[in-house]
This record gives sequence, structure tokens and C-alpha cells, in this order.
Amino acid sequence: MTQRQFSLYKDLFLRLFLHEFDMKPIVVDISGESSSGKSGLLLLCASVLGSPKE
Repeated sequence: MTQRQFSLYKDLFLRLFLHEFDMKPIVVDISGESSSGKSGLLLLCASVLGSPKE
């Protein structure tokens, strides 16, 4: 499965999940100064889906 296919399937699943449980999507803005932990936060969030290094 390519990265693009995975992204499309993930988006479809999340849309169905949000619709099924009558939930609204959220957007989080993590912009800021250099060396403030933005990349670390993204790696932490990615670890929910698996190893962020893969």
C-alpha cells in the first residue's frame, strides 16, 4: 500500500468514525518559535498509530 492510499483510507475511516459518533473534527495549530518542541509533539501524536520512525 502506498503512502497516498494509506492516507485516503485513513481519511475515509476517520470521516465514517466521526459521522457515526456524531463528532466534529478538531484542528490544532502548533506553530511557534524554533526549538519549542513542535517536532517532538508530532512524533508523540504519530506514536498513537505506531512507531513514528517507520
